[in-house]
Amino acid sequence: MNNLAAVLSNDKKKLILAGLGVLILLYLDFSLVLRSQINAIRRDSVAAVKLRQDIDNLGSELARYQAIKAASGPLRVKEPIREEELPVLLQRISELANEKNIRIMQIQPLSLPQAKETQGQSQLPGLKPILVDIDLLCGYHSLGGFLSDMGDLSVPLSVERLNIQPSSVNPMQQNTQLVLRTYVKK
Repeated sequence: MNNLAAVLSNDKKKLILAGLGVLILLYLDFSLVLRSQINAIRRDSVAAVKLRQDIDNLGSELARYQAIKAASGPLRVKEPIREEELPVLLQRISELANEKNIRIMQIQPLSLPQAKETQGQSQLPGLKPILVDIDLLCGYHSLGGFLSDMGDLSVPLSVERLNIQPSSVNPMQQNTQLVLRTYVKK
C-alpha cells in the first residue's frame, strides 16, 4: 500500500508537471504565435475593407464616366469653311461676343502672304491660313468665356496673339487685341 501510495504520488507529480508544461505551452502559444496571427488578421481585414471601398468607388466612377461619355455624344471633327463663308464666321464671332457683353471695336480678316505662310508652318494641302484681327473692350471673365465659346465652334480656330491693356475709360475693362488663326478651303 505504501508502495501504491508512492506510485500514485509520483503519478500525481508527473500529472501536475505535465499539466504545468501544457499550460506553459498554451501561454507561449497565445503570447507569441496566436497574438501575431490575430494582429495579421486585423491588418488583413482593414486592408480588405479598404479594397472593397476602392472597388465600390471604382464602380461608381466608371458608371459616372460612362454616363458623361454617353451624354457628350461622339467627338466632332472641326471642318474648315470655304472662303466665301468667312463673313458668316465673323458674324458668329460677333454674336458670341455680344452674348458675353464684349464690345467689338474692330474685326477684320487678314490673309497671310505666301512667304509668311511657309515660314515655320507646315503646309496643309488645300487649306489657306487666315488671320482674324479683333479689337475688344471687355473684362477678364467675359474674355475667358468668349474664348471658351469660340473653342466650341465647329471651325478650327486658334489664338495666334493676345494683347491685353488696361482701359483708360473704365478700370474694370481691358482693351484686348486678339488675333485668331483659322483655315479656309482654297
